Amino acid sequence: MPTLPIATVKAFAHSERGGVAILFGFCAIVLTVAIGVAVDQARVHHSTSKLAAAADAAALAAGRALMAGAMSDEEIAELGQRFFHQNLTGGGEFADVTAVEVIPHRANSTIEVKVNAGVPTTFMRIAGVQTVAVPVDTVTTFEANDLELGMALDITGSM
Repeated sequence: MPTLPIATVKAFAHSERGGVAILFGFCAIVLTVAIGVAVDQARVHHSTSKLAAAADAAALAAGRALMAGAMSDEEIAELGQRFFHQNLTGGGEFADVTAVEVIPHRANSTIEVKVNAGVPTTFMRIAGVQTVAVPVDTVTTFEANDLELGMALDITGSM
């Protein structure tokens, strides 16, 4: 078995060549992980905004039905859930919705929408994070106030 001369081993031990490559390797790992976390967080932010918009639409539709007064609480809740799912189909593809609850409160004329969802991760799975919880809560208040409208019409041509 051939042995390396002691001079070659000493030269290798004192060599400073390749130090940048080792440092670059460590930095590349850290940057790759940071980019992966940023991608997952962007997906979470996208899902949160889409879920919030769908919950707002559901609350507004249910609130309008509550103010009309022709529907029961169960019908209002079903209407709100239907509006939520119709509005979510356009962009909530990242989130897995587990529960949608529409709660009408007739006593104080409010509609409460609670959504439980989770976004499955892609890069953060390496760290053991399988999903990120995205709870969305919306409460709207409706009041039936009389509205008075005044209008002035200028036909003189001065304006």
